Amino acid sequence: GKTCEIRLQSKGVVLNFPAYNAPTCEAFLPMFSAMAAGNAVVIKPSEHAPESAQIIEEIVHSTLPSDEVYVVQGGAEIAQEVLALPFNHIYYTGGNAVGKIVMKAAADHFASVTLEMGGKNPVIIDATAKVENAATKLAWGRVMNAGQVCIAPDYAIVHENVKEEFQTLIAEKIKTHYDADNTGLEKSDYVPRIINTRHTARIKALLDDAVKKGAKVVCGGHVNLDDNYVEPTVLTDVSEEMEIMREEVFGPILCVVGYKAREEVLALIK
Repeated sequence: GKTCEIRLQSKGVVLNFPAYNAPTCEAFLPMFSAMAAGNAVVIKPSEHAPESAQIIEEIVHSTLPSDEVYVVQGGAEIAQEVLALPFNHIYYTGGNAVGKIVMKAAADHFASVTLEMGGKNPVIIDATAKVENAATKLAWGRVMNAGQVCIAPDYAIVHENVKEEFQTLIAEKIKTHYDADNTGLEKSDYVPRIINTRHTARIKALLDDAVKKGAKVVCGGHVNLDDNYVEPTVLTDVSEEMEIMREEVFGPILCVVGYKAREEVLALIK
């Protein structure tokens, strides 16, 4: 006497908090999916990328009905006001601390959430690896967008047999790809700046703590707070006592950890 069926039903009204590091992509991709599933969408762009936020608002408000998609701009106080509203689903891209706030606010209205937050993204380079190929890819992946990429390689776990070779090669690759004119990385058109002074100071503090606790600088290491510039940097002899191995760096600093046995790799990642 029972029947079962599957029904596709929209959530209702969706809120999206895109981050500053890829503001248009993170604003529009969730919007497309939510709209395709029959939802209305509110976008609150990051105030740290105000020019992108303005462009997003102009595109949305000039092309889409305001009762289907709407853009709200502002800082943390506006975000708090928006979070107090009874949304049915919330997208958030950013750090863990704010992610907890979003999740608590969602619970007040039994809203579901999609949270994309921080990570430590290890790269494993074993003794059989094509080391030059690995160094080329990591030089690009770590410096792209000044390391402000959620899935950028955060640290490399490298077999002791190839560790010295890898460190030499990645330093060379960074210079080759980002300082081909030999004018210095700080003047390169291909090394972006950190989003603001607060984040630059945060990255500098991680770097300073690591060096103070015994990390060695293979290349880079310079920070210019006035210009929000962090030089592409490779550190070795890092340990888990250093804050840089405990937090997501979100900057162009790659830590290199040596290993001999496979079990060491699994233990470190865990």
